[in-house]
Amino acid sequence: IVGFLSQREQYGAILMDSELRRFNLYACHEGVVARRTVTSDWAYCQIVDSSSYDEEAMVYYVHAVGDHNEARPMEKGLTCGWCSWYHYYSEIDHDSLSKNAHILEKSKSSIGFNVCLIDDGYMTAWGDWTSLKPGKFVKEGGMRVLADAIRAKGMKPGVWLAPFACDKFSKLAKENPD
Repeated sequence: IVGFLSQREQYGAILMDSELRRFNLYACHEGVVARRTVTSDWAYCQIVDSSSYDEEAMVYYVHAVGDHNEARPMEKGLTCGWCSWYHYYSEIDHDSLSKNAHILEKSKSSIGFNVCLIDDGYMTAWGDWTSLKPGKFVKEGGMRVLADAIRAKGMKPGVWLAPFACDKFSKLAKENPD
C-alpha cells in the first residue's frame, strides 16, 4: 500500500508500472524549481505478501492518515451511502431515485446504508444548481419531495454540486458573463 499522509504542502501523485513492481512518488510544488532541499508531505508504504488478502493493511494506512492529520474519532459511526452516479450517471429522474431509496431501505439492516446521494444529472446545467431537468422530477416540491422521502426511510439525503464550476451555457454564466 502506497499513499501520502496528507496533501498540505503539495499535490502528490503515485505512478506504478503494469507489473506492480516499481512505483514513483511525485510531489508537485506548483512549478517551484528546487535550489535547496524542499520538504514534501510524508508518504506511506507498506509491503504486503501478494498471496494474502488482508484488509488490515488498508486499516493501518487509514489510521496513519488519521493520526498524521490529528483526526477526531468518529462519534456517530460511519457514513455509508449509495450514490446515483455509478449506475445512472446523468440520466436520473424522480421515479428511479425513489425506487432506489426503497431498495436501500430494505437493505439498511444488512448493508448499513444511511445516506442516499443524488449525484450529477438532476440539474439543467452545471452552475444552475437549483434547477431540475424538466419532465424528470415532480414539479410541486421538486427536490424537497425526494429528500423528504429519503428521510422518511431513515437515511440522510445528499445532493451533489460543484459550487465553483459552471457550464458556459448555464443560466448563471449567461447572467454573469464575467
